[in-house]
Amino acid sequence: EAEVHRQHLLCSTLTDESRTTDESVGILLDKATLLSFLAKLKMHHQKKREIGIELCAFCRQNQEPFHVYTSHRLADINGNVTCPVLFRYVCPICGVSGSKAHTIKYCPLGNGTNQQQRHRLQSVSGF
Repeated sequence: EAEVHRQHLLCSTLTDESRTTDESVGILLDKATLLSFLAKLKMHHQKKREIGIELCAFCRQNQEPFHVYTSHRLADINGNVTCPVLFRYVCPICGVSGSKAHTIKYCPLGNGTNQQQRHRLQSVSGF
């Protein structure tokens, strides 16, 4: 309860200035620090809300809304892709899609990030 009161006091002292002070607890925060903290708090709350929920890591990573990435899983127990978005994706390196779909980063013919860079260079140069 004391922590909630302290946070309330801190928030109530915010102004449009770039820095704000809560004299009751002697804390100095700038807006960027406060916004960063609030973003981390939101992410922490979101992750706690997701405990025990089956979700699609691919859609979550792509910042789809909560109701989208919790409506399905990335893959089944056999490793076959079940995400409808990834299922339709065609790997530009090996051409695979469907139940074995993957992004460039996970292409078995490539080696992750270096393969992405190589593919971009090939696309630009035409080779």
